[in-house]
Amino acid sequence: MFNTYQTEESNNYVSVVRQFRAIRQYPITGVWGAILGGFPPQSTFLLAHYVMPAFPQSPDLKYLVYGGLLVSSTTIAKAMYRMVDGGKAFRVLQALGFTVILEGIMAFSPDVRLAWVAVIISVLVNALEKGYTMVERHKACEASDASTVEQIRLERQEAIDSACAMREASIRAEYKAASDARKAKRAASQAKVSAEAKPAKRRKTTAQRKSAETGSPVLVQATNLLETPEGAEKIVAESIEVAA
Repeated sequence: MFNTYQTEESNNYVSVVRQFRAIRQYPITGVWGAILGGFPPQSTFLLAHYVMPAFPQSPDLKYLVYGGLLVSSTTIAKAMYRMVDGGKAFRVLQALGFTVILEGIMAFSPDVRLAWVAVIISVLVNALEKGYTMVERHKACEASDASTVEQIRLERQEAIDSACAMREASIRAEYKAASDARKAKRAASQAKVSAEAKPAKRRKTTAQRKSAETGSPVLVQATNLLETPEGAEKIVAESIEVAA
């Protein structure tokens, strides 16, 4: 009728050994969870078998028993559902049946010895389940914190890399601007030197052309002297001396 083999629906199966190992890894969290889990069944048992018979004039104590049974039974059902392997319907029936018989004997059995056995089992199951649940939640919180820290670290690293890239680009731009300025200055200096050298070259070319046309070095020298005021004055003075 029911599939008793492990299926995809029972992939959250948790063994008792796994629960004990998880609690051993985080003893503080596991022990605190065990204390919280074991308190409801223990208090329910004491209220039902010792406190209520001693105080029959307080009928409201039964509501405390019902509240303790509600807390304890839900934890028992959850634990049994996770411990039992098989199909979903099979696990649900197993969890409900075990919860009813265990919690019923613990709270309503007239034989106190049988109730003591039930309460011991209920306390152990509640303590183990609650301790394991708190440990798993603690692991999830640690993983979330680690993920947050890693994300913050990555964001900071990206910001640092971006700032370094911007600084490198700025330095490259400054270096390129300085290099272009030096090249422009060098080109202007070369143009100025070239412009100053062109007249002298032109004068030399004129003198050579006149020398080639006349073939007389004396005439060329006189022509060169006439091109400047000082040379003209010198020629005039020599001519006056020769005439005298």
